[in-house]
Amino acid sequence: MIPRPNTNLAGAGWNGGLTQDIVVVGDDNHLYDILFWDGGSNPGSYPWFLYDITVTGEQQSQAKMPPPVSSAATPRGGSALAVFTSPGYSMGSYNVQSIGNVLAYIGGSDDNPVVEAVYLDLGNPLNLTQASSTQNYPPAAWSSLAAWGWLGQGSQHVVYADYNNHVSELYSVRSNYAWSYNNLSVHTGYTGTSAPRVKSPLAGYAFENQETQHVFYIAQDNTIRELVYSGKWSGNNLSLETKAPYPMADGPLVAYVNEYDSTQHVIYIAGNGDIQELWWSSRTGWVAGQPDLTQTTGAPMPAANSALAGYSCEWERSEHVIYVGSDGDLYELYNIRGSWATTNLSGFPWIVATPPIDGTPLTGYSWVNDHTQHVFYIDINKNVHELYRQGDTWATGVLSGGLTV
Repeated sequence: MIPRPNTNLAGAGWNGGLTQDIVVVGDDNHLYDILFWDGGSNPGSYPWFLYDITVTGEQQSQAKMPPPVSSAATPRGGSALAVFTSPGYSMGSYNVQSIGNVLAYIGGSDDNPVVEAVYLDLGNPLNLTQASSTQNYPPAAWSSLAAWGWLGQGSQHVVYADYNNHVSELYSVRSNYAWSYNNLSVHTGYTGTSAPRVKSPLAGYAFENQETQHVFYIAQDNTIRELVYSGKWSGNNLSLETKAPYPMADGPLVAYVNEYDSTQHVIYIAGNGDIQELWWSSRTGWVAGQPDLTQTTGAPMPAANSALAGYSCEWERSEHVIYVGSDGDLYELYNIRGSWATTNLSGFPWIVATPPIDGTPLTGYSWVNDHTQHVFYIDINKNVHELYRQGDTWATGVLSGGLTV
């Protein structure tokens, strides 16, 4: 499998099933799931397997694994990808279970795009546009995606930009597979210049400690906007509230929540090329990191077309931002116990990591199952490449190069 030149990457770890899923679009326009499943053995043994999601399960030829999905619709060219762990059901506040990782993407054609979902560990593809009766509110052909599961409510959520540039939400509660639709731009009044700009990134999550949901994007007036749900949807202009530098034109944006200290974080590349953080606590509200993360850490500037990945590591009480530097190396900015620092992930002498391809997508996450961290990119040999950390040591491996369907 060779990744498609304009593919995105998305991934997540599902602790309940001891699996990790990395999804990429191949040059045959099929969706591929690179799946880790070994019942908890050492990640260095590399029990990764490749599944072609687009074909039927009988056509798979890998070792004994959880049943693969089958007959999923092909993605639209350049489709955004989002993988999240979906909660299954809730019987009271403390009895929530997971049903596995879910892939959200945009299928169909440019003139008739639809939002699709694939339940990776259940083998269940679903056209969300049809399931939620949103045929009149299709995604824009250029739309980004944000998706998450909300454990406290037993719900799953997929957010996209529709053909009016409005933020649309598809959601399902308590795993009854009945999907519903919300126009969040209309609910909040964030339309017109307050709506997402064309090709704006989208980020979102559930904040379990606060029982809230949050969506972030870059508006047509080049400000960073937040849509927040706390019983009902409302909106904030974070650029106005924090007086932070405006984002770089067509730049990336990521967001994550630290449940361990009840803080929220939005990371983007500012107009001056530096990596900027906005963060929230109940004591301060939203504020801008001063100085920005590039100046704070002394890290190299990001490449002009660098993507961003960001995630929280709950057991370590840390946060991590990944980007490609102007020198072509892969860098990590990390915050442990309130102090930001940087690591050149391409610069460890014991890591033989092939450099990233120009403009590579990035994704990353922490996996509580075995206390590891994982970063993925596409290297110059057109392979999906992983950097993973267990304890204090980073290691590397090629995922797609040695895997065949």
